[in-house]
Amino acid sequence: MGPIPDPQSLKEYEEVFPGAISYIMETATKEQDHRHYSEKFRLETEAKIALRGQIFAVISLLLIIAGSIWLAVLGKTVEGIYLLLIAMGILVLAFMGSKFIPILPDIIKAWKGNHNNDG
Repeated sequence: MGPIPDPQSLKEYEEVFPGAISYIMETATKEQDHRHYSEKFRLETEAKIALRGQIFAVISLLLIIAGSIWLAVLGKTVEGIYLLLIAMGILVLAFMGSKFIPILPDIIKAWKGNHNNDG
């Protein structure tokens, strides 16, 4: 539904179609209620998805840490350390990735620019 007509137009609508003002206002109210419900539903759904993702990430991280400890117990210390480093990398990316990734091309460009001038 578009914007509510100006008062003069509303008066003219009411003269042609008695009850038009109440119909227009009721329709506008219903539309607003629907939009509020839809927005609330979208936000709640996004929050549930985010929570599931966090729970899955914690479980995965704990399994990776347990696997690295198990490898160390079996005498495969290097592999256990690598697995633990991978887990730490995943954790760092989870917390900083969304902030770091958009600026990564700028960092690479600056690094290449500084290293091209050295040679």
